[in-house]
Amino acid sequence: MNENIENILYDYSIGKILMMQPINKGNTSDASYILSNKGQWVLRKLKNIEQGVTEYAISNILANDDICPKIVTTKSNIGYSHYLGNYYNL
Repeated sequence: MNENIENILYDYSIGKILMMQPINKGNTSDASYILSNKGQWVLRKLKNIEQGVTEYAISNILANDDICPKIVTTKSNIGYSHYLGNYYNL
């Protein structure tokens, strides 16, 4: 995923990227820590579009009670990004 992170992040309005670092925790997660001049995020590779849609809906409900952060929407206002046949959320 690392070589494509900048292309994936182009879908989001998160400012200038200052740092990108793989998160090497967990057995199945493909994730990277992202730091920009507007904040910090975790970019995660998803299994499929259904996971993207479902996680976005659930995170919005839970975020209203401060249980988890909201997933960032893309410039197209959707809760996941699609790049080279793969899906991601931020």
